[in-house]
Amino acid sequence: MNSTLFQRILLMPPSGQSVVLLDEKGVIKIHNTKNLDIPLSEGIDFINFLVERGVDLTKMIDNEHKNDLNTHSLEGLIKHPNGIKQWMLINVFPFLNETGDKNYFIQLINIDHYKNSQLQLDRQRDNFRNELMIRSQSMATNDERMTGQPDFMTNFFRGLRHDIKSPLSQLIGLLEYAKTVEKESKKKQITTHINACLAKLQNTAKSLSDFVDVTFLATEKHEIINLEQLTQDTLELLKEDLDISQQPTIHTDFSTVPTIFYNRKMLKSIFYNLIENAIKFRKEDQQLNIQLASSSTPSGTQFQITDNGIGIDLTRYGSKLFQPATRLTTDRPGAGNGLSLVKSMLVKTGDEISANSQAGEGMTFTILFKNQQEDQTNTTN
Repeated sequence: MNSTLFQRILLMPPSGQSVVLLDEKGVIKIHNTKNLDIPLSEGIDFINFLVERGVDLTKMIDNEHKNDLNTHSLEGLIKHPNGIKQWMLINVFPFLNETGDKNYFIQLINIDHYKNSQLQLDRQRDNFRNELMIRSQSMATNDERMTGQPDFMTNFFRGLRHDIKSPLSQLIGLLEYAKTVEKESKKKQITTHINACLAKLQNTAKSLSDFVDVTFLATEKHEIINLEQLTQDTLELLKEDLDISQQPTIHTDFSTVPTIFYNRKMLKSIFYNLIENAIKFRKEDQQLNIQLASSSTPSGTQFQITDNGIGIDLTRYGSKLFQPATRLTTDRPGAGNGLSLVKSMLVKTGDEISANSQAGEGMTFTILFKNQQEDQTNTTN
């Protein structure tokens, strides 16, 4: 190894890295570990130091074959006596010094952030695998309940597969690339991309869980539900997405029909997905306005939600609006299952939903709840 280069690295190792120089027996000759705060000193047997902390480098330190100068790498979790644990990428670079003795240049890189992200990814992947297994069994036994929507299940699983595989592949690539990056600005960019991928996976997990729980596992029990209270509860759940700084206007008019007799879990999901849709597709340069209202018709109770968002060309995209795993825009977050979930629940209960919109002029969804009791005298929150 070039001695000038080594001295420069030793004096100023990159951020989050430390360097150690070992003799042929693995004893520290010189080191700079201040970046990682590792308690080392010259003369310490570095190999034993690591073994005592749960990392074994003995296979990488081989003085019997002096001409073997191959580099080695190892990821290890170093467990310090004070209880602190650090994930390290340890690179071993053998070289011959001026007298022909084999020495070792050790590079220690803190990969805590990336390893924890990888562990989080592994846990999510396992959760997805278990969730899919359980949910798939439930779906297979209840497929007949989706009658009236041809190919619904096929489209749903096709979209679900894409929404899981795509961010997982990106995450794996990002985590591998992150190990080679030294610049802090690059690390921040990678972290942003990792968080975006995790958000996509969380969105997909919520979509899958909502779809199965509401469509297949919800009980048939109905109760009287106060629409105003349900709206406020939903807005509270969506407060992080609802940018208060832009002073959005949410107007409700449930004076004519203040309650609906319905399955609570299903109605909560319907409100959540429709209000979230209005927030998601708002105009960036305009104050968001959402109006919710109920009314009585000869056919049942009508519920409407209207927004002033970007709208949609129904002539072009109307047939795809309620299809599962369908995203009609790529610049907004989501898995594309929200509206299909709403549609499937309403089909299940014999109710109807329709949309009215033009590109750039907002959206109105109208739901007709047909099976309503006439003698609703009490309300519940």
